[in-house]
Amino acid sequence: MRILLFLRDALPPSRVDVRVLFDRALRECGIDTDYVGSRHAHGTVPDGDTVCRGAMFEAAPPGKRPRWWRALAVLWRQAASYDLVIVRDQPLLGALILTYSRLRGRKTAYWMSFPIPLGDRTGARAHWQHGWPGRAAWVWSRGAIAEIVQRMLTLRVAQRVFVQSERMRDVIVRTGVPRERVDAVPMGVDSALLHALAADDPRAPVECCRIAYLGALTRARRLDVLLDALAEVLPRYPDARLMLVGGSDNPADVAWLRAHAARRRIDHALEIVPPRPMLEAWSLVRAAAVAVSPIPPGPLHDVSSPTKLVEYLALGVPVVASRIPDQEAVLRDCGGGICVDFDARQFAGALCTILQDVQNARAEARRAREKVLALRSYEVLAQGLAGRLRALAAG
Repeated sequence: MRILLFLRDALPPSRVDVRVLFDRALRECGIDTDYVGSRHAHGTVPDGDTVCRGAMFEAAPPGKRPRWWRALAVLWRQAASYDLVIVRDQPLLGALILTYSRLRGRKTAYWMSFPIPLGDRTGARAHWQHGWPGRAAWVWSRGAIAEIVQRMLTLRVAQRVFVQSERMRDVIVRTGVPRERVDAVPMGVDSALLHALAADDPRAPVECCRIAYLGALTRARRLDVLLDALAEVLPRYPDARLMLVGGSDNPADVAWLRAHAARRRIDHALEIVPPRPMLEAWSLVRAAAVAVSPIPPGPLHDVSSPTKLVEYLALGVPVVASRIPDQEAVLRDCGGGICVDFDARQFAGALCTILQDVQNARAEARRAREKVLALRSYEVLAQGLAGRLRALAAG
């Protein structure tokens, strides 16, 4: 079976749920995927894995023709060679590609890893707050139009819709798409990469007061709440240190975090580590006493499936996570952590509970590791997804 996957991103595919799920795990299940995206990225795929086994077609090389024209040109030349056409996170262009694919007799699916229209409307509010009304109006209008097109055409012409979480599935069903046409495929963990780490020795030394966060450091993540929690932990655990591993495209976001820590007089307890290759980042997190996954609640994030939570548990590190549906479900099914409201005082209380008995918390997290790998490794997710894709192609 062969899939032609239209991506919003540059090639080669670098997002883990594309690179690992499609280009490796599904391929091992006998499903080959080729990719259509924008011009090739100058950087490399994380961890030096620059080889993509699927063919790559540039839908947006230099030229005067619009992107939609070039995407259709690729589809015109290639569609007959594929059993299934999937469009990922392109609500406007996706309507055109999926409609054209149906006319060509191809089976179609839409893959929604993020609510793009809602993201635009949320971003428009941020532009307005920063005093950029023109930019805010443009982004809001783009999101509003994309929402209408997605609801009225893209999701209806797609014969199957894949989303990130059960909550996102509920949201899509409320727009009128039959539930049986919508499948949730959550974010997982790359167990093959995980096995490249040395075996975890429960007797190995742990930095008993280090709190780790792995992810983006953008202001939208509201990590000031995490800094406020640290300020409440320090009186009880003066040796506590918060390690943030990640970065932001906007240097002002990192400067804002440092300034907030200085105002709270906790800058001595904050360590910001620039982005690292995945194995190195995981090694840093695995040595911590506890890891945190603070996801702000709200329509945009409630439908998400955070990668960091399953990675922490797969590393055998206890977790404090905020209450969004997917994180609550993982910790309920696997254990290994504490779920709290997105509130500094509640985060501080949960962190102190784990720091009070780190060894016991890590023992529970190690027990959770096997459960999370059985539920959320990409190999397991691919096996279930492969059956649904074959049924769609054969239907």
